[in-house]
Amino acid sequence: MKNIFFSLSLFFVVLNLNAQNYDVRFNRTSVNCQTRQVCYDVQIRPNGATPFYLAGQNWRIYWDATKATFVSGTSALPTPLYTPYTQVQLVQNANADGVNGTLNFEANLSFLNYYMDLNNTVSGGILLPAGQWTTTSNLCFTVTQAVIDNPNTCIEMVFGRESRTAPYATAYVEVSRWLSAGVTTNSTGVLYDDMDATDGDQACFDVVCAISGISIADVTVNEGVGNATVQVCIPAATTAPVTVTLNTSNGTATTPQDYTALSNVLVTIPAGQTCTSVTIPITDDTINETGESFNITLTNPSANAAISDGSSTVSIIDNDAACNAQAPVISGN
Repeated sequence: MKNIFFSLSLFFVVLNLNAQNYDVRFNRTSVNCQTRQVCYDVQIRPNGATPFYLAGQNWRIYWDATKATFVSGTSALPTPLYTPYTQVQLVQNANADGVNGTLNFEANLSFLNYYMDLNNTVSGGILLPAGQWTTTSNLCFTVTQAVIDNPNTCIEMVFGRESRTAPYATAYVEVSRWLSAGVTTNSTGVLYDDMDATDGDQACFDVVCAISGISIADVTVNEGVGNATVQVCIPAATTAPVTVTLNTSNGTATTPQDYTALSNVLVTIPAGQTCTSVTIPITDDTINETGESFNITLTNPSANAAISDGSSTVSIIDNDAACNAQAPVISGN
């Protein structure tokens, strides 16, 4: 698992309050290479000396919509409304009289909007103790195949970064993230992200599958060798076992006359290794015949891998000599 920490610097626009900073921690919990779904546990904490309320449309997660699509999420914070946008919708806040205007968001970005009613901040807000992490929220995304195919491709996750129309004071107070614990409901919407990409308010997540490429090669064996050994491989070792289901099927070679069939065999490539071997018994008969073959198919890869080449042919070379029939010799008078 990968833990990533970064801070967002916030500054105050409407009231003369001190800015609050917060830390965000991501921990990737799962990657499914078949569904291309990636999930993270997310936590946030105030890093200031005093506690304060988390309220409003308070933590927004932006991501590059060309690489990932939001799937689901849960939160121990107020019930979230997850909505992807390319531009924020017109929202009226009861405590934001006279602050109506367009709020433009960066091109090709979307966000998750955690929303709660600001009309009753004290009862509706969440008081975050200083220096303590929130309980864990879970976020899941479906990434594009390009992200899976290229392990160095990143999904950029950004908290609360937006482009606003000037002046800042006319922007929606609904985009506020934090309220000081001592501020009343009439003083909502005072803290904003400073939109500075250099202050550590973004993180890159390297989505690495089990390098996505389970394969099996063709094999040629002599009929008298006893067994055909085939290798199931991945391009690079992983930190967790990779599994796949193996089945054989008849070609010109048939079972049990020519080989012993395998059905729904679970093949495991151990963690830290790139290949494993599977043995298939070959029948050594006494019949002279032309070369024969049977097929192997891989299915049902584990969630941390995908199949790049799931078909193999096992060719059997006959080892029986042809019988040279001779006409009988008849002797007599």
